Amino acid sequence: MWSRQRAEDRAAREFVDRLVNPWRRVCERVPGLSHTVQVASGTTIVIPTLARADLSGPDPVLVVRKIHGQLIEDFRADEASRRIAAALGYDRIRVYPRGSEWVRIELLIGDPLDGEVPAPLAGRGLSVSDVRSPSPETSSGNPLRQSWVEGPHVCIQGATRSGKSVWCYSALAQLARLDDVLIAGSDLSGLLLGRPYVGTRHHEWQATGSADVEAHRDLLVRLVAEMDTRIRNLPPRRDKFTRFHAGFPLIVVVLEEFAGCCAWRRRPRSRRASRRCVSSSSRSTAAWSPRDTRRACG
Repeated sequence: MWSRQRAEDRAAREFVDRLVNPWRRVCERVPGLSHTVQVASGTTIVIPTLARADLSGPDPVLVVRKIHGQLIEDFRADEASRRIAAALGYDRIRVYPRGSEWVRIELLIGDPLDGEVPAPLAGRGLSVSDVRSPSPETSSGNPLRQSWVEGPHVCIQGATRSGKSVWCYSALAQLARLDDVLIAGSDLSGLLLGRPYVGTRHHEWQATGSADVEAHRDLLVRLVAEMDTRIRNLPPRRDKFTRFHAGFPLIVVVLEEFAGCCAWRRRPRSRRASRRCVSSSSRSTAAWSPRDTRRACG
């Protein structure tokens, strides 16, 4: 055991020794990563101290002591992070604070988001309280899990072909199998809602397509009325519902292309209804998933 620990410590020291020179060179060249000090013997450039390395995890980690007055944002700045990664021979870095004087710099090869995330369907007979949203990953590659009951608002936003629709399909496929969930919403495209739900209990709570604008308005007004009813029926000393069943389902409302709905300026009642739904849905536990390729509204 002790021999293995000594071998790991020696490997960490050798790893740091290999990076000392490139670390100094990049710190001297990147603004914010070094200070120039005038002393009697001349000019001295002070850089953050490369203290040690941690090689126990999947990615090497450098423990660095900041110089006086330095902020973690100096390491996270776009130019600084790109230059540090290139100088040390890695694709990218992640920087985390460690106390007030230290930072941890993870050295990464490749993109942690370059991979597939499984989204298994919920089992029959489960409740929405037992199911969490499909697990997207943060920029650090860590799974991001959220209970549908605890998180009523979800905003899906991103560039074209970035995976928004795939995530929405996966999430709605899970929810559609649950008896205590009702999927409602407005979908101008008619792709996310509508046809997949024909013949189900969800379909009558959905408005799709752009041919009948009034149908979208009427649906939003209907949902506002349902939420108001639920708010009036809240038990004493309670500000939200947490238990659901087939006769009283969690309503998941999908607002696809919500910016287009907001642009219907000649239909103020529709705008008021949509804003009322988004602002009050947390009390009546209607979960909202606005998705728009340009911007998030509400």
